[in-house]
Amino acid sequence: TIQHRITVLPYEEPSTPDRAPTILSLNIDQSIVLLDQSITIKWRATDNETPVNNLIFHLQYSNHLTNWRDIKTDILNTNSYRWTPFIESEQNQIRIRAIDEAGNSSQWKESSFFTVKERLGELPIAPQLSLYSILNESKPEIHLSWKKFLILSQTIMRFTITFKRRQMPLISMVEP
Repeated sequence: TIQHRITVLPYEEPSTPDRAPTILSLNIDQSIVLLDQSITIKWRATDNETPVNNLIFHLQYSNHLTNWRDIKTDILNTNSYRWTPFIESEQNQIRIRAIDEAGNSSQWKESSFFTVKERLGELPIAPQLSLYSILNESKPEIHLSWKKFLILSQTIMRFTITFKRRQMPLISMVEP
């Protein structure tokens, strides 16, 4: 015959229940970001049971107050993440949520608003100068060009061209 000895220990409830993690802070390193430029998202979190290094994070973004889209899910706690926005818009936000080892999720924490702007093309070093002859009279014409002239979220109502001819006063011309 086989004999076993079993010891029964009473179950003890934890002194405090396992609560959801808390996001203490969420920061973005810039308020204006150029399109295709990376930004650093930084956060701090805490949990009463799970060590901070074992928390998992989900990052999302929204532009123009539209639906939230995933940036990255299941990020191990590194306290920061580099992200590159790919859409030009104002009123962008990022939000983050932490999940502990028990599966408890924190409330979403939202960042302050930031703007993503398209990079303007570089201005030419010197404008191109062309001479046209009309009825034996030469008339200079200047062509200015930019790779990208307009920012899509802005409407240009008019622009000013200022130029000067030799021994002549400065002239400004406003185009509608």
